[in-house]
Order: sequence, then structure tokens, then C-alpha cells
Amino acid sequence: MSCNNCNSNCSCSDNCPNKTSDITLFDGTFNSIEVPCDASLNDVLALLEEYTNNLVVANVNVHPFVRINDDGGGSLTAQAEGGSGVYTYAWEIADNGQYITFAGATNVATVSIINVVTPPPDYTSGLVKVIVTDSDGRKCSDVFYYYEAT
Repeated sequence: MSCNNCNSNCSCSDNCPNKTSDITLFDGTFNSIEVPCDASLNDVLALLEEYTNNLVVANVNVHPFVRINDDGGGSLTAQAEGGSGVYTYAWEIADNGQYITFAGATNVATVSIINVVTPPPDYTSGLVKVIVTDSDGRKCSDVFYYYEAT
């Protein structure tokens, strides 16, 4: 602790009205917050809350996240959020029977799945995976179990 008025090292018991105490925050950069000696616990908590709110707002949505939605009729959509910039998509099918494939492009948010066997079996299924990359190169993925009774 130091006195802002006289720059001497003294303790709060010295009753210096300009005295502050530093709280070091272990936030990766070891920032500190000055707290007046006469501050109540509520005052200290309010200062910490203000600091952490500003810290959280600055880091919102750093990493992307994706969820596959079944739109029905063989259509799946990757719903991406977070991260930064424009997303790129890469879809894959892990189908052991080779019964399904994509109808069209696989580098878009929404894909269509079709049966490739004629006549189709009683059902077709497979694992469908999407990998989403944001403009900073951060990746996320989701897997969907596709099942369609024929």
C-alpha cells in the first residue's frame, strides 16, 4: 500500500484519507485494481464485478460452435455461431453400407442427402459430420446420426 498524497509506505491504521490498496488479478496479465482503504466489502465486490464484466464482454464468442439441425426430407443444416468472420463448411458421411451420399455441394451450410441404392433397403442410415472453420482458422464439429425409413 502507498499513500497517494505523500508517497510514503504506511498502513491503513495511519488513517491517511488518500490511501489505496491494490488487488492483483490473476487474469493472464496480472492487472491490479486500486481500492480505497475505507471501501466496504460491497465496494470491492462491485469493482471486481465491473472488471470481470468488461473482461467477459471482450472475449465473447472467441471459439466457434456448430450444431447440425435436421430440416426433414434429407436436408441437414449446420448452425454455426461464435468465432469470427465467415464460416467454411466441410461435410462427410461415414456410411458403412454406402447407401447414402450428398446431392450437391458439401462446402455449404445446408446439404441434401439421397439414397444411392435402387431399390432402397428398408432403411438407410449413416453418421454425417460437419467441420466448421471460422476466418481465424479455429475449427469445431458436430456429428449427426442420419436415419430414414424407406
